[in-house]
Amino acid sequence: MDSQSRSGSSPVVQVGDDAWNEIYRQIAGNLLEEQGDKGAWPLGSHKKKNFGRAYSTALGVLAFAPAYQLLPIHQR
Repeated sequence: MDSQSRSGSSPVVQVGDDAWNEIYRQIAGNLLEEQGDKGAWPLGSHKKKNFGRAYSTALGVLAFAPAYQLLPIHQR
């Protein structure tokens, strides 16, 4: 999973409903496909491997946050 999939959800939610609905389906599909049996996401590219699974998993969880408006910046 690339960092663009993980970080792309925050800016797109600001664009609006149609764009958000389209990109969120793609992001969620990619994230769920790559999620491991224990809930973690695999390590990213060679540079991100230094951070470990906690980093990958944190970014994966943050990518889902806009859909649920969990962060104040996403609340409307």
